[in-house]
Amino acid sequence: MTQPFVEIEQHGAGRYAVQASSFAGPVRFELVLPDQHESTGLGNDPATARAVVALLLTHQDAADLPPEVEIDAVLAAYPDAVGGIRALRDG
Repeated sequence: MTQPFVEIEQHGAGRYAVQASSFAGPVRFELVLPDQHESTGLGNDPATARAVVALLLTHQDAADLPPEVEIDAVLAAYPDAVGGIRALRDG
């Protein structure tokens, strides 16, 4: 399986504009990361943002994502998210 095309651009503190390919064509959404996620230690740096998007796209198509994705929703939806994000970011 090939990885979808993903482009991420930071456009504010903890806010990233994401464009990703999907089965339905190009999709845009915004990823929101807090300065420091208190319980996980995940920050709002570009490497973490890329890792969050990569994790999301292993679980679902970009066309199925809402217009704004917050890290808390990702952590609630996927119990293994923190470990997966760290592995993708640091690996």
